[in-house]
Amino acid sequence: MADRMKSPAYEVLRASSRRLLLFIETEIARQGGGSATIYPDQFRVVGSIRIIVPGLDELNALGLLDVLRYPKRAVCKLSDRWRHIASRHDAVDIADAARAKRPLPVLAQPQPEAASVSACCASAAPENARRTATVVNSTRMVFSLHG
Repeated sequence: MADRMKSPAYEVLRASSRRLLLFIETEIARQGGGSATIYPDQFRVVGSIRIIVPGLDELNALGLLDVLRYPKRAVCKLSDRWRHIASRHDAVDIADAARAKRPLPVLAQPQPEAASVSACCASAAPENARRTATVVNSTRMVFSLHG
């Protein structure tokens, strides 16, 4: 373990990936060693899906873990493939490629343009009502009527 922590693969890990690795190591030990089956609700302890998916890709690419992903779970076990990474430069290239290979999941569909929303809501609002839009989480718009 001390060798791994001094390796180029471990040195280039982002903080979120280090937290994820520590969580997975703990789960492997808790489940009796070897490998661990981890479900999405267990991963939420570490962070959101925007952290977990790229982190698993990074840990797998750098050879710190072997990860088998299924729709409702991931099976993880420790690996020694990190020993084949010779330099920090190689490790940075591998980590960047692993995080860039998959786009982040889309959490919400973009809302229609404001003009079409106003047109579809015009019949439901009184004529003297004034519409205002408030941006919530930069992905949704909430409309309120003021009369």
